Amino acid sequence: LRIWNAQTGQPVSTPLVGHCGEVHSVMYSHNGEHIVSGGGDRLLRIWDGQTGQPVCAPLKGHNSAVHSVAYSPDGRHIVSASIYETCIWNVELIDQPVDTSLKEHCSSYSSDVLLVTYSPDGNHIISKYHDNSSQVWNAKTGELAKILKPHMGLLAQSPDRKHVISTSWNGNLQIWNIQTGQTVGTPLVGHPTMVNSAAYSHDGKYIVSVSLNDMHIWDALTGQSILERKVDHNGIQSLEYSPDHNYIVSGSRHKSVQVWNAQTGYCLGIPLEGHTDRVDSVAYSPDGEHIVSGSWDKTIRVWKAPKQQPQAVGTQNETYMIAFSPCAEHALNNPQALYDLHPSKDIHLSVTNDGWIVDLSSSPPALLMWLPPANRPPGLYTPGTHLIIGASQTILDLSKLAHGRNWTQCMKG
Repeated sequence: LRIWNAQTGQPVSTPLVGHCGEVHSVMYSHNGEHIVSGGGDRLLRIWDGQTGQPVCAPLKGHNSAVHSVAYSPDGRHIVSASIYETCIWNVELIDQPVDTSLKEHCSSYSSDVLLVTYSPDGNHIISKYHDNSSQVWNAKTGELAKILKPHMGLLAQSPDRKHVISTSWNGNLQIWNIQTGQTVGTPLVGHPTMVNSAAYSHDGKYIVSVSLNDMHIWDALTGQSILERKVDHNGIQSLEYSPDHNYIVSGSRHKSVQVWNAQTGYCLGIPLEGHTDRVDSVAYSPDGEHIVSGSWDKTIRVWKAPKQQPQAVGTQNETYMIAFSPCAEHALNNPQALYDLHPSKDIHLSVTNDGWIVDLSSSPPALLMWLPPANRPPGLYTPGTHLIIGASQTILDLSKLAHGRNWTQCMKG
């Protein structure tokens, strides 16, 4: 395990070594003092969140790999899940599970436990299974409270944790009441194919969903479609609303991040690119100023969140389009600010797959500079990037670039 500084992206202390297999799940305690982890060695480990040192001996009780761990809101208990077992542990009496009644709750169930989490009030535990159904348990007694059997897969949970959305192969969405296990209203019908991702707005009033090539925004109370829009950002894997509900961010299989206007459904300029593999997770910072994305390329990128419609630059193709003003008066004095996009009609720069920076405004495209493999994406700062975690970083300072008709500016001053 590694602890990272969320502001700088740098590792804190040395790696946390102890598991003898892959680590499947980690979580901080709510006060930040401890970290719990579960892994393929069937063990739970608790670590000091500041020093990275183990707090106690490994917790033994599972007969297979631990897939998911979670702290209760009051920090007094931990719930853990393996394929057919769920255990609750008392952090104050860490030697043994305090409740084994949940340990057999899958004995008559033929689906793997994938995820467990506490309800915000700590009274219930929700477990999700490989067949996309969920069960709600009484956290104190271990008794089964509700079974949710959605018609396909769970996609999102409402901010108040009272409802979840599921999808089916025919593209319909269904809202469920977690407490009763009953459907809420009629299905949300409009997508021609199965929905890949959905998200609630932070106030719980709206739902955004996307399938192969269309996006819908729904009224969460009435289930009515408010907006429908065809999208070019194919293969969207993840969606999230901005905290002010004005924007939607998406991550796709095509290695990019896109921001949308939540009122019009139109995208804000060209996608944010820099990842070298599919993007499976995106999220806004609480203040809405940044976006974080996680990719199969093993890196995390923090982006400056677009807030307005920028000018389109160049022609979109398989290479990443970037553009900087060559004029001295528009030069960026701080290389760290190179993620701010400055469109220019005079020069269109692109980073090709083999590392060449080319000017696409020339015919044929002019080769300007070659980047060694170690300095290309995923570690290269591209427009919109604020921070990269998990890769060696390269910042290319083009603030004083003088090219084409403006090359004589390099002689000024």
